[in-house]
This record gives sequence, structure tokens and C-alpha cells, in this order.
Amino acid sequence: MQGDPLAIGNLGMLYVRGDGVKENKVAGVALLLVSATRDTSPENFARRNISATRGLTAAMVTEAQTLSDELTRAKNLLVPLDQYLKKAEKK
Repeated sequence: MQGDPLAIGNLGMLYVRGDGVKENKVAGVALLLVSATRDTSPENFARRNISATRGLTAAMVTEAQTLSDELTRAKNLLVPLDQYLKKAEKK
């Protein structure tokens, strides 16, 4: 909520792994993309974590990029993230 890039990346990994939340690789990769964009330092492993994520299709990557754009534009990235997750749950 406060926009810390490393925290955003950590949240992304929780979604990628389904650790404490329902697994959603699209949401996870979108969060990792936001994290990688906001902090390009070597301490941020977001880019590496995206590359290491298995099972992604081209459609999933495209969807994650679109969601990442929405998250980046939002004042509070949790709002579009929650909206996306609610829609994904209905599928």
C-alpha cells in the first residue's frame, strides 16, 4: 500500500507460490513487474523471480503486463489487485 518495491515483490512471490493466498501466477508476476520497475537495484530479485516462474504461458504474461500497468497507474495498487483477484476467482 505504501509502494515499497521489495514488499511488492515479496507479495508477488506469495501469489506465485500460493503461500498464504490462493495461487495466482498472473497477479504474482504483475506485482513482480511493478517491483522490478520501481527498484532496479541488485538487491531486488524480482526480475530473476519472474524468469524462474514456471508454467507461464504467453497469454498469462500478456495479462500480467496489462495488470502491472493498471497497478502502476493506481494510487493504491491494492485496489486494482483486489478487483483482478475477484474477477479471476469467478472464472
